[in-house]
Amino acid sequence: MTIPWPKPGSVINDILFLQAIMVFNWIDYEPVMYGDYVFPGWAEGLGWCLASLSLICIPFGMVKAITEAKGSTLVKVSFTCTVSSRIH
Repeated sequence: MTIPWPKPGSVINDILFLQAIMVFNWIDYEPVMYGDYVFPGWAEGLGWCLASLSLICIPFGMVKAITEAKGSTLVKVSFTCTVSSRIH
């Protein structure tokens, strides 16, 4: 059974594409509204904090994987970025 892993170039392109979407959303930012009601800043900040909780696990997991790997920094990063042929 072969697993369809993404090609390394597509991973980089995906990251750049998602960052571009984020930057353009920040440039075109408008406060959250419901009809004519504009939500207060604290409510919008709370919403961003709640949305960030599920995303913060990704960089923490990356840092954990790199720090637990053995070898020099370059070896650690390249080892954690390669796809294993086994599923654990």
